[in-house]
Amino acid sequence: MVLQHNKFSDWSDEERSGILNSKLASADLTDQSTLTSSHDNPTILGAVSGALTATTCGDGFFLSGGSCKACPTGCKTCVSTTYCTSCLTANFVLDSTTKLCTCTKGPINTAKTDCIACANGTFFNTTSKVCVNCVAGCTTCSNTTSCSLCANNYQFIGGKCICNGPLDSKGWCTPCASNEFYSSGVCKPCAGNCTTCTTVSGSCTACSPSFTLSAGRCACAAG
Repeated sequence: MVLQHNKFSDWSDEERSGILNSKLASADLTDQSTLTSSHDNPTILGAVSGALTATTCGDGFFLSGGSCKACPTGCKTCVSTTYCTSCLTANFVLDSTTKLCTCTKGPINTAKTDCIACANGTFFNTTSKVCVNCVAGCTTCSNTTSCSLCANNYQFIGGKCICNGPLDSKGWCTPCASNEFYSSGVCKPCAGNCTTCTTVSGSCTACSPSFTLSAGRCACAAG
């Protein structure tokens, strides 16, 4: 039989039947009763595929020794089992050192086709491969000891989010008034002529009109 196509998937039913019958006639098959169809039986498929040599491979595979082999997880294109050239989605990062596609902002999904971003208030631990909670009151962080963005009503002080007020029954921050600061479980007034002050010590951060802020206190402006 003269084949009209190079790829098995492009063959006509007549071409497939002819080559399969030829392989069956020459194969050493001990149990003919187990042969049902070329689509179900690995012995037949192996006989056919062994007679073919791949010249190109689709996404997710690379050509090696005349056959297509799977790329590493997360890779769309690759040149070996350890070297990716592009990733499945933009959520993966192609590491310039390892040459592999990895998830850096969240774990990989069950199908291993994409990365799942961690929710606000959590960060992705690249060692354990899970999302971990940030410090209390923090919406964006990279570890469990510091914060880069605080939730509403929290003050960013020393890399941590401090609530200027007590927490309600659900754990949400209920801030003190703008001219108060939170200390020892209660809201306390800022120093005289101070309109806003820090949660930690009550040090003034803004003053009333005609007063000047100096070293955490409000002083009467000259004149």
